[in-house]
Amino acid sequence: MFRTNLRNAAKEGVNFAGHFILTGWGCGTNCSQWAVIDARNGKVFFPKEFAGTGSGFCELPKNGLPSDAPKQEEPEYPDVVIFKANSRMVVINGFTGGGLNEDNAKCGNYFFEWTGTKLKQVKFIEGKRVDNP
Repeated sequence: MFRTNLRNAAKEGVNFAGHFILTGWGCGTNCSQWAVIDARNGKVFFPKEFAGTGSGFCELPKNGLPSDAPKQEEPEYPDVVIFKANSRMVVINGFTGGGLNEDNAKCGNYFFEWTGTKLKQVKFIEGKRVDNP
């Protein structure tokens, strides 16, 4: 399954951090899996922060995103992962790396810098875990 998703994403071309391709697919209810492909050499990265991201059961902080964040089609249902083609910044809205299933996991806006091989967290704005998605 990963191979098909990765091949299809590679055909779409570069969409992240200059020469990378960021792609995601569903892994169940309120769950998405993401990978980063280096378009120069085809190497694929699966950062742990992207393994099972989800935004349900999280009341995100008001004004937690930068003003130049890509506009979302449905602002009341924020995208789980926000990124730009010309930036190394990635924002995960909600829970990172399967946190939805962990009682003590924090939700909110996680800001990461892509180093070329991994994600480095640079900021976190905490949200509130709620009982309903």
